[in-house]
Order: sequence, then C-alpha cells, then structure tokens
Amino acid sequence: TWGTEINDAFSFGKTVRAFALDAQDRPGFVFYDRNYFHYEPDHTGGFYTWCEADCAKGTTDDKTWKEVYIGGGSEYDTDIYSFPVLHYTSDSKPRVLVEVTTGDAGKERMGIIYKSCEASCDQSASWRHTKVADRGYENFVSWDMALDAQNRPHIAFYQGSLENSQGHFLQYIYCTGACQTAGNWKTLNLGLEQEEG
Repeated sequence: TWGTEINDAFSFGKTVRAFALDAQDRPGFVFYDRNYFHYEPDHTGGFYTWCEADCAKGTTDDKTWKEVYIGGGSEYDTDIYSFPVLHYTSDSKPRVLVEVTTGDAGKERMGIIYKSCEASCDQSASWRHTKVADRGYENFVSWDMALDAQNRPHIAFYQGSLENSQGHFLQYIYCTGACQTAGNWKTLNLGLEQEEG
C-alpha cells in the first residue's frame, strides 16, 4: 500500500485488528490502498487479501495470495477504509468492521460498517455492506468487534460528537441474526455519562 490514510496517522491508540487467521489457520488481511501515484493501473480502495496454501512460497509468476476489492464508490472516488477489524466465523467466512468515508456514494455508505461474505468471496459482488452506526465527529472515536460461539457479531463502539450536543457515548451494538439487514442490529447505551469510556 502506498502509505495510509493521512487521518489515520494522527489517530493514536485506536484498535487495529486488520489481520486474522481463519479456522484452518490460513491468514487474511483487510487494508486500504491509496496507490494512485506510482503504478498503473491505479490500485485504490478497500481490499481483502488471503492465502489458502503455500503462503510463504508465492512468486510473481505463481501467486499464492488472492485479493478482492471490497470498497465502493466510483473509479475516481473510492471509499476510504480506516482501522478495519477482521474476524472469521467458525467455518472461515470473513467478517469486517471498518469506518468508511466516501465522496459520491451517499451517506448510507458512510459510518461504522459491517462487511460480510457468505460464499464466492473472491467476487466483489459477494460482499454485503451494512451500516451499523454513525461515526460522529472528531478523533475520539473507536470500535472493536468479536464473534460469539454462534458467529454473531458484537461491537464495542465509542461514538464521536453529533449535532445538538449528542454523541460521546460508549455503546454496545449487537446482532442476533440476518446481520446483513441494518434493522436487525440493536444498540445499547451502557448508561455512562457523556465522554466516559
């Protein structure tokens, strides 16, 4: 990747779990690439890359690593992915939690986003994009995710400021099924004061 998103460089202490092993101990990464300076064709956007075998033996001619574009937006205005969290289900399906900002794809694509794939994960169209929360403003925003024994996602989320002096609360966000549908996500305010947590 050609560097990182400039805002990320000044966001110290944030959770970064962009690397994980699946149930068969195969490695995977999620990353944001903004390489549009040095190489053609441009390689920009959010990507998931993984290896199924011989991960340390790949060469330029015999690649053992694969990647798929999981971002959005247009060719010249891709989503920006920040601080992705990657986990695998017990049957090795990837689950990603990430902050997404974008230029022209609309507010429904911006915020804290849950990305999931059930099959044919080497195809961009197989990835589902579900907004679970508005990020809020400022740098004091963080999130993390874990999967339970039934592969259901659970999220800890500290939201930034919102309009009318709202936001700045620590929240617990979870889904009990059909998590590709935004309406199936529940948010619990933990009852802490603003700016605690």
